[in-house]
Order: sequence, then structure tokens, then C-alpha cells
Amino acid sequence: VTNGDHALSRQHRFVLRDKLQYYDFFVGFEDDMRISAEHVLEFLELSNDIYQLYGEALSSSDWQVVVGSDGKAVQPPPLVHRHKSNDGASVGNDIIHDPIGVEHIKRLFPGLLRVEVLDRK
Repeated sequence: VTNGDHALSRQHRFVLRDKLQYYDFFVGFEDDMRISAEHVLEFLELSNDIYQLYGEALSSSDWQVVVGSDGKAVQPPPLVHRHKSNDGASVGNDIIHDPIGVEHIKRLFPGLLRVEVLDRK
């Protein structure tokens, strides 16, 4: 790592490159953010769930899988019992039992969102 005040925000890339072979997992965040072991474990568990869904979709005949409320693959409900859209759309956020295909599962990646807490005092 070399001194470069103008490029301080990019220096982490060089540190990561140099240490990549020594670690399995990297977490980068600002000094005013709190990342706990539970956050990292949740990230790893969700990554594993996505990987398992991908495998189940690959092994299905149509390369698709329906995801249940627990995040696991489930059998699709019969079409006669399918929930009808509340706004009349044929697809959308209120139709929850549509299958997801391999191409879409490959794009899934768990992440963390930063939330600012404002002091109301």
C-alpha cells in the first residue's frame, strides 16, 4: 500500500488483493456502522439457501423452482387455487407462487442495507 491522499477511498482494494488468499470472508463498512457476527452468519446462511435453490432448480425438468415462505423450495400450488391479482395485473408483487428460474436465481445475492437512525430529541 502506498500513500495517496487523493485515493484514500480506494486503498481498501489493494489491501483486499494482498490478503485475499488468507481469508474466506471480507466485510467492509464505515467506522460508524455496527456489523455483528449475527449479520455475517445471516449472510452466509442466506447465501447457502440461494445456492440450494439454484441446485433444486437445475435438477427440475423446467429449470424452475417455487420458493415457500421459509425460503425453501416447495411444490407449486394447483393453478385453480392460485391467488388472483389485487390490481388486475397478470404478474406482480401480490402473486407470490410464481416459479423462479435458474437465470434469475443466479442473479440473487444477499446484502445488508444501511439504515440511519435520526435522533428526535
